[in-house]
Amino acid sequence: MKKCVILLIVVTALSTLFSCGVKYTDTRDPVYAFLEAYQVDARVYYSLAAEGEEEYVGNDLCKLLYANNDILPRNYTVAMHSRLDSVFELGVFLAPAESDAIELRELCLERISLLSSLASGEGRVFRRGDLVIYIFDESIEQAAKALDKVL
Repeated sequence: MKKCVILLIVVTALSTLFSCGVKYTDTRDPVYAFLEAYQVDARVYYSLAAEGEEEYVGNDLCKLLYANNDILPRNYTVAMHSRLDSVFELGVFLAPAESDAIELRELCLERISLLSSLASGEGRVFRRGDLVIYIFDESIEQAAKALDKVL
């Protein structure tokens, strides 16, 4: 019995240790999981969607959203929701290299700064495994909790 308990503790500790470095291969699934958990209806743009598809994001939109869009990775997803009384935005970028993550963090902070000047709300940047994520919302604490549930 003691051996089983010790084995269970070791397995749990190892899974916790290795889960910190989660490797993601796509950005779209985490966005949809977050939107479902947070219960917000948002328009989703996905960098790997083909032109003509509902989720397609073109260069024109990228230039409007991100001042330094030259550093955008190949795989990213953005979800936006705006009404007259509130703005919500979520950006998820795949950044397997640390140098990419640092640049993308700056890009996210610039976007949050712009959104803060245009609408009420708060923004925050997160790093989860290979993902760099920003959220701008009126209730950032609730959004952060929803993010923790899905990632």
